[in-house]
Amino acid sequence: MEFKITEEEAREFAQLEEAAGCDIGAGFDWGTSLGTFLASANSYVDHEKLVELLRDRLGTVLSQEEIEDAARSFQVQLHDRVVEKYQAPKSA
Repeated sequence: MEFKITEEEAREFAQLEEAAGCDIGAGFDWGTSLGTFLASANSYVDHEKLVELLRDRLGTVLSQEEIEDAARSFQVQLHDRVVEKYQAPKSA
């Protein structure tokens, strides 16, 4: 199933939304829960693909264990940065 709208239709929808004085959204509005959702997400990068890439590029320099450690470290850092970026600001 495809859902396509023209630019003209999109503009009309935007005008209707503005005239109604509301904000229409599609799908679940994560709002302030986005950071919590991202924190619970298992992985942003396929671990096996990352290890394979590192092994292809660094396999002659690093051991398999070092490559695995580097991949895990990268994934943790990436996860933390994404969560930090989208976490709701803490009130003072």
